Amino acid sequence: MQLEIDLMSYKQINQWRPVIGDMLFKDGVFSRWCGVVEGINNDNISIRIAGNPRLLVTGDYKTKVFKVPKIINTMAGSYFVVSKDGIYYV
Repeated sequence: MQLEIDLMSYKQINQWRPVIGDMLFKDGVFSRWCGVVEGINNDNISIRIAGNPRLLVTGDYKTKVFKVPKIINTMAGSYFVVSKDGIYYV
């Protein structure tokens, strides 16, 4: 018997609409961090960011505000999002 299961589902980052609790990951040459969306106000999102998930959950984070269009229109591979639904936006 053979069973096939999709381990991941993904969409293009420009299809992402932020929801509180979504995890963001920034990968750059000089800056790498992960964060969680904690607030949404029109095109602005408030994100708790830290260098890694452990620091994020232990309270060693900073809160920054980003514009959603900047994230979804940036160079491919700079950001990716894991939604609360388990969808990867890359």
